[in-house]
This record gives sequence, structure tokens and C-alpha cells, in this order.
Amino acid sequence: TQSFSVDFSLTGSKGTLRVAPYYRSTTDMWERIRTVDTLGVATNRWENGVSADAYGSNFTISLPPTGRVSGSTNFSIYRDMRDGTNISSAYRRSAWMWTLGGNLGVKVRESLTAQLYAHYFPTQSILQGRASGYTYTSLSLRQQLFGTRGSLSININDPLNLYRYTSSTSDATYVQNSRSSFQSRVVTLGFTFNFGNPPEQQTRRTGVEETGETIRIR
Repeated sequence: TQSFSVDFSLTGSKGTLRVAPYYRSTTDMWERIRTVDTLGVATNRWENGVSADAYGSNFTISLPPTGRVSGSTNFSIYRDMRDGTNISSAYRRSAWMWTLGGNLGVKVRESLTAQLYAHYFPTQSILQGRASGYTYTSLSLRQQLFGTRGSLSININDPLNLYRYTSSTSDATYVQNSRSSFQSRVVTLGFTFNFGNPPEQQTRRTGVEETGETIRIR
């Protein structure tokens, strides 16, 4: 695999903008291939294709973490090209794809924080077809207790039950359409409490003491 990337960032009082274009090329890439024989028996196996190339860019916008509202969003667009013509002349795919995600934190009040996370995973183009994208979300609340010594938190995974996807694959020997749905809705309740005081920082002098250098240890 040959991978090249460039990262540009601009930081201001309103937040940070980051742009990261890239190019990646892989030879002898792995791809799962399915065939069906005349008796209707399907066989899945890994094959080495000729290459898999991708180029595109990531775009990230982040809010400063000091305000009442914080978070970031990430958008990516890229061209995905796969060549498996060494296996079959029909095994060549090329498509534009995108992904979007982000998180948002809001201080409802000084001791209560809400956090929302959402991410759309892109459609996947494979040599024998395509699998649709899917969406993952989570929502959490955190309430500080006893000043800053304790906290009560609740987290809900996939609150809107969006975690599902479809796929379509085909070959000269078969056509298959499928739909997958996972029950990943989970509610987690947690409580933490800190006993005592945090450890004090101490300074340990080293052999370079004469230069005035020290090592900070916790």
C-alpha cells in the first residue's frame, strides 16, 4: 500500500477548520468472492485482486471547547476504484462515496452536560456488488454530584433504531439481495465517586540538574 496525505488547518476564535486530502493505492488487495455451482452450492473465498485505489479529502470543523456548546463535524468524500479483472473481466468497480459524522455537547446547566454522537458510514462498493451505508447514533447525559467528586451518567446507543443496511451482489452464476438489522439499542447507567484528593505533583531531579532541567512525575 502506498499512502499520501496532506493536512491543512486554520484555527480562530470561532473554532478550527481542517482539510486533509489523500491518495491511497493498494496492489494485490483482498476481496471476498462468492460463486454458485450447478448444484446450487455457494462458496465464499478470499481472492487477490489487481488493485484498490482511493483519493479524496476529509473536512473537519471543530468548535472551541470552552463555550457552552462544543463539538465537531466531519465530512469526507472520496473516489473508490477496485480492479479484479485478473479474476473475471466483470470485476471492476468505481464509485464516488461520502461519509458524515459529528458530536455535539451542550451544557444544559453548570453541572449537567448532554452529548449527542451521530455517524453515517458510507456505501461500500465491492467487486461483486454494493452494500448500503448505515447510521449509528448515541445520546448521553452526565450530572455532576457532590461538587465535582461524583457523577451520574446515562447513555443510550442507537435511540432511533437506525442500525441496519442492505446489500446486493451478483455474478454470472447468481444474484443475491439481502437486508441486515441489528438490535443494538442499549441503555447504560453509571455512577462514579472519587475518594480522597488527587495526588500531588512532585519534582525529581536528574543527572542534568546543573542545567536546571527537571522531570515532573505524578
